[in-house]
Amino acid sequence: MSKLFKTKTIRRNKGFSFYTLVIIFIGTIVFYLTACDKDDPNKTAALASLTTYEVTDITQISAKSGGYITDDGGSAVTARGICWSAGQNPSVTNNKTMDGEGTGIYKSDIISLLPNTKYYVRAYAINSSGTAYGNQVTFTTPLNYVNLIQQRLDGGETPKQIFDSGLPLDSLYGKTYQGGLIFYLNTSTGNGLVVAAVNNNYYNQWGCYGTAINGADGTAIGTGEQNTIDIDAGCTTPLIAADKCANLNLNTYTDWFLPSKDELDAIYTKLALKGYGGFAQSVYWCSSEASNNSAWEQNFSNGIQVTADKSNQFLFRPVREF
Repeated sequence: MSKLFKTKTIRRNKGFSFYTLVIIFIGTIVFYLTACDKDDPNKTAALASLTTYEVTDITQISAKSGGYITDDGGSAVTARGICWSAGQNPSVTNNKTMDGEGTGIYKSDIISLLPNTKYYVRAYAINSSGTAYGNQVTFTTPLNYVNLIQQRLDGGETPKQIFDSGLPLDSLYGKTYQGGLIFYLNTSTGNGLVVAAVNNNYYNQWGCYGTAINGADGTAIGTGEQNTIDIDAGCTTPLIAADKCANLNLNTYTDWFLPSKDELDAIYTKLALKGYGGFAQSVYWCSSEASNNSAWEQNFSNGIQVTADKSNQFLFRPVREF
């Protein structure tokens, strides 16, 4: 009986070798250690891992960048952004943005920069372990060419020469040249248009209400001068806007005219909207006739162009070609 019992016991334990028991024991220990580690409130998190994005949309005073936080280090990211300075390895004690929290991609605006200056940029992320930084990137703001362009114009260079040197067309608008402010340049021929820099503050009729003026219907850029000649020749109403432009002597120039519909709109978009020229938030005449009784005008408070009775009295601003 005792022998049989021992035999059966040996057979029942054959499936549990010594090595199997060791593996089960080690697995149990690891399980409990791992569980305890996860639940340990005193466990120290690591710094976050992140990358700094390259800088784009660089102007003289601003740029754009951002970062990508790939790992929070085991603790929630409570603040993130970019920091920058004119010295290497910028930190959150320098200029910085604050762009939310958490992991992932974020974008940042860099502002209040100086022209012609090299800057260093790093993304940052803050969690309970501290502040982590991404890789450092650099960029240089362009030269402040606004004053430089006026100096070149005053020195005898033409707008086309300056444009051909590589500067953007928009940089010429609002600069003083040959009696007025530049608002248009034909980059192929070098011809362009300037507008008188100051309001005359006079309200005048377009003139000849009820009479069609032969030829004064041009609307495109380049037609304002001929419109003015046609109005001056065909309308006998005194003190009208076109006549005042045609007889103006300003800044040693006597070839001024009332701008066409498209020329007036170019003045609005290239100058008035950007704060050049001191334009009033009011209505201005152009030289483009619409009918026997009406001509085109533009409201400089909203940019809308409509027709109005020629007998209305509106402001006007003379232009000339160079």
